[in-house]
Amino acid sequence: MTDKTPAKKLKGLFYRASKWLARSGLRVLYGYRHSGSENIPAGGPLIIASNHCSYCDPIGVGAAVPRPIHFMAKKELFNNPLFGGFIRFYHAVPIRRGGMDWRGVEALKEILRGGGALIMFPQGTRRPEGSPLGKPKFGVGMLAQETRATVVPAFLLGTGRLRDAFLRRRPMRVYYGEPIRPEDYAAFETGPRGQLKIAELVIERIARLIQRHHPEEYAADTPQDTPG
Repeated sequence: MTDKTPAKKLKGLFYRASKWLARSGLRVLYGYRHSGSENIPAGGPLIIASNHCSYCDPIGVGAAVPRPIHFMAKKELFNNPLFGGFIRFYHAVPIRRGGMDWRGVEALKEILRGGGALIMFPQGTRRPEGSPLGKPKFGVGMLAQETRATVVPAFLLGTGRLRDAFLRRRPMRVYYGEPIRPEDYAAFETGPRGQLKIAELVIERIARLIQRHHPEEYAADTPQDTPG
């Protein structure tokens, strides 16, 4: 048992170092900056919920999160042992596409119940930057309600247009908003209807970040924010 402790420490050190390298690389290549990381709780079950434009989004959202974080990846990516092992090292969780993957959902719940952190995209699919956020899927609400996780909304800009970011026309930015804590959604109905309301609240908070920081990018398409 004791021989595992140095290995875990080494893995944690390598994970933190590579995360710093990723953040530094994004800064050099794409002008990456982040704001609002003080809103991210240091411990406890956590969902970072962001808009979704590109396959690069988990890196852009997660690079500035000051704690280990998990993300979902389609199950087919794990078919290659080398690549599968690589993304598993960085806490990727395999999810089967096309229908509800209950085994994958249970794995996500276990991460959150253990006090872990998870990146999610409540839109459910990638959308071009500047396009409507659309209606959310209820999954982020389900996981939050069933694990009493805090949800931190995030707005990511630049991953959908990497060439513009590289040329500094639109540098890459990520903004983390004020957390939605369990007491903020405690009065919502238990079950799918309440879970959808949580997801809608998350989308509203992402819209609020867009309106606050880059209204020109989504001015015509961003859903109207609600008070509160």
